[in-house]
Amino acid sequence: MKSLFYCGLFNQFHVDFLEKLIEDNSDLEEILLISDGYKLKHNYKIKIQYVEYDIIKKITIKNNEIVDYNIFNFQSEELFNSLKMMDRLHSIDSFGFESRVKIFFNLIDFWNKIFKNKKIDIAIFHNRPHEVFDYIAQIVLSQKRVDTYYFFQTNFMGFFEVVKLPSKRIKNNFYNLDFKNFFMDTIKSYRDQDLKPFYLKKPPILDLILKKSNGFLSTIKLRGVKSFFNLLYSTLRSKIKNFINDIYLTKISNRPNLDENFIFIPLQFQPELTTCPLGGIHVYQEILIKQIHSILPDNWKIYIKEHPNQNLSINRSVDFYKKIKLLKNVEFINKKYDSYKLLNKCRILATTTGTLGLEALLQAKPIIITGDVFFKDAPNAIKLNPDTNLIFQIQKVEKNVMTTNIEEYMEEKFKFLFYGYSDPLYAKQVEIDYKLNIDNMSKIFSNLNKLN
Repeated sequence: MKSLFYCGLFNQFHVDFLEKLIEDNSDLEEILLISDGYKLKHNYKIKIQYVEYDIIKKITIKNNEIVDYNIFNFQSEELFNSLKMMDRLHSIDSFGFESRVKIFFNLIDFWNKIFKNKKIDIAIFHNRPHEVFDYIAQIVLSQKRVDTYYFFQTNFMGFFEVVKLPSKRIKNNFYNLDFKNFFMDTIKSYRDQDLKPFYLKKPPILDLILKKSNGFLSTIKLRGVKSFFNLLYSTLRSKIKNFINDIYLTKISNRPNLDENFIFIPLQFQPELTTCPLGGIHVYQEILIKQIHSILPDNWKIYIKEHPNQNLSINRSVDFYKKIKLLKNVEFINKKYDSYKLLNKCRILATTTGTLGLEALLQAKPIIITGDVFFKDAPNAIKLNPDTNLIFQIQKVEKNVMTTNIEEYMEEKFKFLFYGYSDPLYAKQVEIDYKLNIDNMSKIFSNLNKLN
């Protein structure tokens, strides 16, 4: 590993990890990295080139001349994901198709120029690239055949993955930790009906106000004071849409009949990497619902529950709910209704990558998983296709898959999971020394380097 692309320095945790990686790899000669104002603390005898995040943000709003189309060699899925994940941008940047295509071309051109004439041995991302700027950087790197890895904090609390793109999970054979008891305790906690992941808990009102204010001010700083009225209009429009959608959703939602046979589909929070790019075409959850509906047995129901934290002005519309409501034997359940009651009573749960899918897995309940998540090949997973005999497949799982089978499966999966946190947001959820956590993360790549 002589040359590294690193994405990126967005907090002190990232700085500490990169400095440990440099310390552990004496053959490193050059680093190209993205930085949001952070710098390495030490003076290293290697070439370091910073790409400032503020410059990347300005790239998205530039009106460049037409770029060289000969540099484009992307696949349809890459274009699809890029345009869809622009939902994460402020709406004044991504109102329509033309705006999104302009952003896509600007970023492709930008990264192609950054990587031009550079030989990069390895690229490391601190998360699955999913925020347009990093996703498109990854596209260009893949075209240059650069080995690209990312950390991913799994929805199995306390463990993360290291994945080589497109989807090769790295085995944990670089260091030893005795987490057998913790592993069993974690499984037990996911079978506990009172479990509520920290990311589902609403932050204090003051924190929300500060976050919104900071976002408002940073957008004005980026686009100028003249954008103030556009921002105001966009915010008001969003509030009105959320209000209207919430009223309509409440109106069409019912209490479930838990005594009948039903499939439970909990909608996932969007926009988020768990559906784009990890969900593929099922980022449009309407498609998942309709595909499930196409194999729905007679006299069965589909119960759909909205994500409790979903902003109903983003990725949701009255039309979305109306189209789903027209489907026979499909009902929306009030979003305040207890999801665990639905999970326990449903005959099968369907999701793209959601945490409720993991909880269904650990109960040995039949599941349909359509996204790229570590437990997608679980023994109780049923593949979604038009020829599926759903009743037969459900009965087969219910008869043959016990919780002991699941624990054996999870023990195999844990060979590809690393104890700790790769995202500092999860630091309070994992009992591990900060320095040890950084050291272990660095060892993963240091050992990869030796193996190569």
